[in-house]
Amino acid sequence: MHVEAPSAEATDWLQIFLLYTELHVRHPTPIVALNRAVAAGFAGRPEVGLRALAEPEVAAALVDYPGFYLARGELLRRVGEVAAARGCFERAAGLTDNAQVRGAAARQLQALANQA
Repeated sequence: MHVEAPSAEATDWLQIFLLYTELHVRHPTPIVALNRAVAAGFAGRPEVGLRALAEPEVAAALVDYPGFYLARGELLRRVGEVAAARGCFERAAGLTDNAQVRGAAARQLQALANQA
């Protein structure tokens, strides 16, 4: 799994996604849904993650949570929705004073700028 993998690239994201799916069945919280969505994206299924984040109870519960927008932005970037991804990263940065979150959003925005 994640901590056992020799590198991020070698992480078994499908297994993590499946475990979060089982957890979500047993304990359906917005944060579990968010983590499941991220795992789906890293497992090569960003559209699955985006559908999970679009669920009204998830989106409404996490509307002011910067991590929601960082995750959604990454998933949008993976499906080629660059403008929407940019908006998510900007929203994440605007929701927090946390330097690490702002830095993550800034790095993502820079990566998008470098893609263009």
